[in-house]
Amino acid sequence: MRKVMLVAAAIIALCAACTSPNLTTASSTTAPSTYQLIEAQSPACAAQGQTVARYLDTGQPTSLDPTYGNQRQDVLALTGEQRALKIRQEADQVIQGCDKGTETGGGTYHANKILTTQPYEAVRAVYETIGQDQPDQACGRFDTATQDTFARDVGYPDCRQAVLGLHSQVTNVNDYAESIFPEQYDPNATTIAIDSCDFTISGGPALGVFTVTKVEKGQWLITAHATGPRTCSR
Repeated sequence: MRKVMLVAAAIIALCAACTSPNLTTASSTTAPSTYQLIEAQSPACAAQGQTVARYLDTGQPTSLDPTYGNQRQDVLALTGEQRALKIRQEADQVIQGCDKGTETGGGTYHANKILTTQPYEAVRAVYETIGQDQPDQACGRFDTATQDTFARDVGYPDCRQAVLGLHSQVTNVNDYAESIFPEQYDPNATTIAIDSCDFTISGGPALGVFTVTKVEKGQWLITAHATGPRTCSR
């Protein structure tokens, strides 16, 4: 009988340890993020990105409905890897804009958007942001003069209207976003011409020929544009 009582006491003590507040706190604070977002320069920006990713995934907190409701609807239309990719892309953009704004406090695209350090990514980002109906992000990939050139080349009065109009012609956002992919280039080059029709453009219209130029901090900015066929023959 005494042996049974000792075993019971040991079991009770073990269960009490399992529900110890200290152990519960430790496990909750070390849980890894499941969204695999880019590394933020500022902890506040990291938190902001995580909050947006969580909202796009779960719809909570609902206070973000007015700001990110449309993106949330886009996420709900996707499944699996495509859904996860969309969440990461949107949250990563939030982190990038937040970090750059924290550094500079500026108001133009030079101050508030981080340009890519890869030339082909500069053009791919235009396709992506047009597909996602993000005029500020898309136009921010061009210098000011080329925003107007691009708009005229595709038949619109300004860059914002061009993005909105082209977005309405996109039939598959994910295919369109991934139409342009990295290719080898001279690492010493400072200007590269990227023809949309060198790629298979699917899910929307081809956007012509872009000239990208290497600028400050190794970033690539679109500095010229030329017309091209809306449908490529590849």
